[in-house]
Amino acid sequence: MSQGQVPSARVPSVQVEGSGTEAHFSRGVQLMQEQMFEAAAGEFEQALSVNAADPKARFEFAVCLLSLGRNDEARKQFEQVQKLAGESRYVTYYLGRLDLLANDYASAIKRLGSVAEDPPFLDTAFHLGVAYISGGDVNAGRELMERAEKLLARDHRVDYRTARAFSSGRREQEAAR
Repeated sequence: MSQGQVPSARVPSVQVEGSGTEAHFSRGVQLMQEQMFEAAAGEFEQALSVNAADPKARFEFAVCLLSLGRNDEARKQFEQVQKLAGESRYVTYYLGRLDLLANDYASAIKRLGSVAEDPPFLDTAFHLGVAYISGGDVNAGRELMERAEKLLARDHRVDYRTARAFSSGRREQEAAR
C-alpha cells in the first residue's frame, strides 16, 4: 500500500444496474478498488442522497475523502458514521489517522492506542509509532516501529520512520541499518 492509499473495508466487485443505494454503493466500491476516488466519492454521495442513514456508504465515502486529502470533510463523515452505527475500531483508526495528519499527537495516540491490541489494519502500529515519535516519545515510537517492521516487512515507510527514530535517539549505527 502506498503512502497515498488508505485501507478500506472491501466488498467483492460486482456490476449492479439501477440507481438505488446498493447500486451506487457497489459502483463506488468498484471505483475505489480501481483507485478512482473522486468518481467513487460521487457514487457514495448519490447513495447517501437516497439513504442518508446508510453507515456503510457514509464510511466508504469518508475513506474516499481521506484518500483525496479532504480531511475535514472525511472527519465529519467518520463522526457521522459513529453517530449512526456506534463505536467502531475502524472509525477510531481513521479518526486517529486524521488526528495524526492534523498534528494532534495526543489524540492520535489515544485513538490508535485504543485499537492497537486488535488492530483493524496492519499499519496501525506504524501510525501509532509515528504519533509517539512526532509527539516526542521516541522510545515508545521506536518500539512500535519495530513491531510495525515485522507486520509490514515490505513497506518503505516503516524503514524510513524507524531510521529517523533511531537517528533522533542518537543511535546512528541502528539508523544506518
